[in-house]
Amino acid sequence: MSAFPNHYHARLVAEKDSKACTLCFKPTTTVLISQNKVDFFYVCPSHLKDEHFSTAIRPDEYKGLETKREELDKKIEDSRKRVERLRPYAWNFLSSMSGSKKGEGTEVDKDKGTEKDKDKEKETYETAKQDLRRLEGELNEINSGISNYKFKDYTLNKDIYRMRTQNYAQSKIRAKKQQEMHKPGFFPSAPQHGVDKVDK
Repeated sequence: MSAFPNHYHARLVAEKDSKACTLCFKPTTTVLISQNKVDFFYVCPSHLKDEHFSTAIRPDEYKGLETKREELDKKIEDSRKRVERLRPYAWNFLSSMSGSKKGEGTEVDKDKGTEKDKDKEKETYETAKQDLRRLEGELNEINSGISNYKFKDYTLNKDIYRMRTQNYAQSKIRAKKQQEMHKPGFFPSAPQHGVDKVDK
């Protein structure tokens, strides 16, 4: 069992406390701290976006944004189909233009009824277009929210995590050796018995 789980929190430190990134050695203020606070290391925010280094743990808020995006994608697709269905055809416009040139009164009365229908169709087409624009605006907001989302929790790539656990184990071994070296009796002592003087 490892000393710490593969679950890290991203924290920011003050600019004066920045240290070299573990990977590229550039100064950074982002620190990854293990969940039980045993392991920590400095890393650039750009490395956190690299899927070969770490994977963001998606919270419920982020999953909710993704669900809304999927729902909006479906609504937009349906709305586009509706707009296409309600789109007035060019020959309708041309026939209404040619019909308005005729000056007979009976035809004008007939045209009034059809013009009202055409106006209603135009209104529904315009409202459908407005609905589509509104949905696309909402989708753009959600997409920007998803792309700019600041993740706080990460899991490391299995190889990187293994390196971190090995480094931790080696540091424990080194610390134990240092303690043993400071204990009396670790090194052999100098001889204490007297040395006979040689007469010349």
